[in-house]
Amino acid sequence: MCICLLSFCYCALSQTKSIDSLVVLLKKDKPDTNKVNHLNALALKFKKKNPDTAILLCNQAINVAKKINHSSETSGWQKGIADSYFNIAAIYQHKQDWNNAIVFLLKAKVVNQSIGRKAAIANILTEFGNIYYEQSEYVKARDYFYQGLKIEKEIGNKAGEAIDLNKIGLVYFSLGDYPKALDLYFQALKINEANGRKNGIAANLSNIGNVYMDEKDYPKALEYFEKALKINEELERKIGIAINNGNMGLVYKAIGEHDKALVYYEKALKLNSELDRKTGIAENLSNIGIIYKLKADSASDNASRDLNYSIALDYYFKSLKISEKTGDKGAMANALDYIGSAYISLKKYKDAFDNIFRSVDLAISTGERKVLQSNYESLSSLYEKSNIRLHDTIEGKLLSFEEMRLRSKYYFQRSITIRDDLFNSENNKQMVQREMNFEFDKKEAALKNLQEQKDAVAAEEKKKQKFLLLVLSGVLILVFLFSGFVVRSLRNSKKQNAIIEEQKILVEEKNKDVIDSINYAKRIQDAILKEEEHVSEHLPEHFIFLKSKDIVSGDFHWSLEKQKHFYMAAVDCTGHGVPGAFMSMLGVAFLNEINASIQVLTPAEILNQLRDKIVKELGQGKKELEAKDGMDISLVRFNLETRELQWAGANNPIYYIVNGKWFEIKANKQPISYQENMQPFTNHVIQLEKDSSFYLFTDGYADQFGGPAGKKFKYSQLKETLFSINNKSMKEQKVILKNTFERWKGDLEQIDDVCIIGMKV
Repeated sequence: MCICLLSFCYCALSQTKSIDSLVVLLKKDKPDTNKVNHLNALALKFKKKNPDTAILLCNQAINVAKKINHSSETSGWQKGIADSYFNIAAIYQHKQDWNNAIVFLLKAKVVNQSIGRKAAIANILTEFGNIYYEQSEYVKARDYFYQGLKIEKEIGNKAGEAIDLNKIGLVYFSLGDYPKALDLYFQALKINEANGRKNGIAANLSNIGNVYMDEKDYPKALEYFEKALKINEELERKIGIAINNGNMGLVYKAIGEHDKALVYYEKALKLNSELDRKTGIAENLSNIGIIYKLKADSASDNASRDLNYSIALDYYFKSLKISEKTGDKGAMANALDYIGSAYISLKKYKDAFDNIFRSVDLAISTGERKVLQSNYESLSSLYEKSNIRLHDTIEGKLLSFEEMRLRSKYYFQRSITIRDDLFNSENNKQMVQREMNFEFDKKEAALKNLQEQKDAVAAEEKKKQKFLLLVLSGVLILVFLFSGFVVRSLRNSKKQNAIIEEQKILVEEKNKDVIDSINYAKRIQDAILKEEEHVSEHLPEHFIFLKSKDIVSGDFHWSLEKQKHFYMAAVDCTGHGVPGAFMSMLGVAFLNEINASIQVLTPAEILNQLRDKIVKELGQGKKELEAKDGMDISLVRFNLETRELQWAGANNPIYYIVNGKWFEIKANKQPISYQENMQPFTNHVIQLEKDSSFYLFTDGYADQFGGPAGKKFKYSQLKETLFSINNKSMKEQKVILKNTFERWKGDLEQIDDVCIIGMKV
């Protein structure tokens, strides 16, 4: 969808004037507003082909604008400066340099606010939303789109209102909330239809079709794609026609009408080729290849089968070549995965291995987890089916058939892990979706009361001013009276000093009693928490690094051996010191009680029951009681014979290393305490190999301030430290972690309790 984001539309200017004509105008221009506009227009011409030149032109525009003595502005032509900042941000967005894009959007926003350009501010807020949407930060994206929508409503800009409604719809679509997305798309469609904005209507219809496509309501999806296509054809808008043809091809592929799908893919490919839209071309080529592979899979004779596989591979390789030129690693990973899949069907296993391993490297570097999951499935199948012994690319040795079988099992498990992780990501999206629905409705209601609140604030300010005058008068009188009191107090100072000395002695005695009591509490806590060497005689090599901020700790470790399973947890209770210690004692008692039965519970079941006990026993969730105490926890159940590891976490994740590769599973973003919309905890199953390691921890280590700049240690540095020392013994690892922590902390105060557990199996 083409969106004009500035109140004046440079894109219209750049469409009607060639680069040469703009250069001619610039040579004739005086250093005035026209020169600023022409420099910006020329910059947008270079945005895609030469972004560095485009930024240079925008900076020239800023320098000219700053020297203009504009009648209504004191320090240069602020409007021109703001628009130049906005254009620089747009160039950085095109480069996907999000940090610089945000910096220049902020600059544009500040300048526009100083001159009251509400329409430009609304556009900037929408662009902030676009940036966060591209990074899948849906809550932030929705909030910025919503702020833009609010301003568009205030200034009566219906076109902008429709754009922001459509954008918010895209957020909910990405989260899988199709009813909410459809509602917003239809609101935008209604506004665009009322204002005759055909571009907007086509975009809304296409987005509505995408919703029905994902819901597998293919007749509805086709209906809306066809409506969008008709409008784009009327407007002779080739990019829209190409997208709609591609979408219709996807529908026909989904319903098994492969010949029709091929027709629409080829139409889309032709248009994208005319537009030189390389990302679209690569996508169309891959989709055409998929159709020929499907034809090959269903072919009844070998000749037809081999021919269609050959055609499919030809399209995949063309797609790969274009993606390599554009540097689109995600598209390259997809194409290589398709090529590998085709080679598997042709039983060309060596070629399949080569392409799939290339796809794996790219998928890991780009975070394409769906592609990676497909890669691992294919590798598992390859190691199982291949009748040739392969050379290990790392160790350079010839693999035995037994080793290949083990690798097949390994990649199958990796595939299952990613599949489960993707499933959990969808669950997290649903949680965010519910939260955003609540916030959206709340903000809609808040808009109605906004003006009343402003009026109430103004009235309150007047009352405050009167009250302050009265208070100041009263303070002056009190100061006068207090002066007399001070004079009298000085006369009695000698008597007071004697009393103070006596009180200090009493306080010191009381402090000693308190410290003695806390030390006694520490002995009790130490007795309840098992010493590391006494945790279990059957447990593999491990370490427990527990460092309290105060005498007693709010962090604790818990362990239990039960029916050839070993439970272990790193727990962070609310607070530290004495309050945290009380919670830790309660946590140990509840964990022991939950596991007192003969039943072997999963970690997730334990966390669910633990939360129920905390909520019940502390009276949480009741209006008359405000107990918010709880805990964050990372809990494993390890099978001492099979090396199967089950894990669940409340806010705290788990790190583990298998075959020298680093993995992390994120925890459920909810504590062991009461909160609204509580969800069951997720149970994860990991099959560890020999010499694998895993780590459980609380947040104290990563949150500690220190180092040369007095900054937090951070989780990224904790990961690097653990990975770098993984080849050492657990005893050595503990010493290194302790020394690293002390060096980092230096002379600064320890801010929280620390607990890290490591185990090598």
